Amino acid sequence: MATALLALGSTLLINYLIFTMRQNARFQDRQELLLSGIKTMDRITLLLSETRASLLSQDSNTGGVLFPLARSGTQTAIQTDSTGNLVWQSWESLGFSSTTKVVSEGQQTIATPTSIVTTLLTLLPTNASTWKRRTLTDSATAFTVTVGVNNAVQVRLLLTSPNYKQELISTVVALN
Repeated sequence: MATALLALGSTLLINYLIFTMRQNARFQDRQELLLSGIKTMDRITLLLSETRASLLSQDSNTGGVLFPLARSGTQTAIQTDSTGNLVWQSWESLGFSSTTKVVSEGQQTIATPTSIVTTLLTLLPTNASTWKRRTLTDSATAFTVTVGVNNAVQVRLLLTSPNYKQELISTVVALN
């Protein structure tokens, strides 16, 4: 009788420990998914806040959007001319591949930076998918960037893992 109770107690304890370890793994999976989404959205909203909503264009080559920035490369400050107009320095591309589940970014410096928007639009690059790209997240199942009311840019990112789905939506109003 004592042996049977000891065996039963041991079995219950082992099952409890296994359950706890599985729950911990699921919780960690969810936390990693959420952290990945937050980092991705933080980067995207920072980039979109430094452009003009009217200059966003859909890019079928990357499955995302293309827009100019008033800084390039490792610059942290936005560049302006003597009258305070933005000097567009680079093109930024945000792309999404539904087959690889990757949201990526790419940047290309504008050969002749300009503050004139009509000149900028003649410099629109043709194939942003060939640029060197950096992966922002590799667990996305949907990614959209749309311009809404009052030029507010809405970003929607849906992330999935084997156990969870996480949707993040953010609205950005550009500073410019």
